[in-house]
Amino acid sequence: MTPSPASLPFVRALQQRGARVYTVGGTVRDELLEHPRKDLDLLVTGLPQADLLRCLRPYGRVQLTGRTFGVIKLLPHGWDGPPIDVALPRTEISTGTGHRDFAVTFDHTLPVETDLGRRDFTINAMAIDLADGHLLDPFGGYEDLQQRRLRQVSMLAFPEDPLRMLRGIQLAARFRSRWSQPPATACRHTRRPLRPSPQSVLRRSCAMEAGDACPYFSRRDWQNR
Repeated sequence: MTPSPASLPFVRALQQRGARVYTVGGTVRDELLEHPRKDLDLLVTGLPQADLLRCLRPYGRVQLTGRTFGVIKLLPHGWDGPPIDVALPRTEISTGTGHRDFAVTFDHTLPVETDLGRRDFTINAMAIDLADGHLLDPFGGYEDLQQRRLRQVSMLAFPEDPLRMLRGIQLAARFRSRWSQPPATACRHTRRPLRPSPQSVLRRSCAMEAGDACPYFSRRDWQNR
């Protein structure tokens, strides 16, 4: 049986050091849907990166994989799942047309809500405080999840990073969700180039058991992208 994140020894150690530890993103989404957990994504506030690394090292193998992003991969001793992502809150500001053209700043003092605000869809912009189980849902992701509705956190999400539309199509197919009208419109009006060819990528993505998961995209939409 997969242990509760709140019961993990390194989580308790971080909390004893004064940190707040949250499950975030897809981890929260899948827990609310009562789906089996595939990955564990954690967000930590209240500890600088150097202190966070020192605190984690006694509990397993630690690798700082995203120095720019403040992301740590942790494989705890005896852990039989994939490495756990442990991240600090961060902000992202678009600086160009590419999906990697972002100025990223991570800061352990940032509010959790600020980190959630950079995410793509509301169903991925929730967090659970492991100290008390409180759900942080500043963008209404829980209601969207219940209504099987896919909605952007920000209307700038697609213009800033067109690859997010592919992520959205995959989520819509996976959870049988319907797009809210504004994201679908944003998809149609996003014209930045994708590689490989947008026709092949979008066709393959929407073919993932899509059924009626992409109701706002017509054949003409695919041909015109």
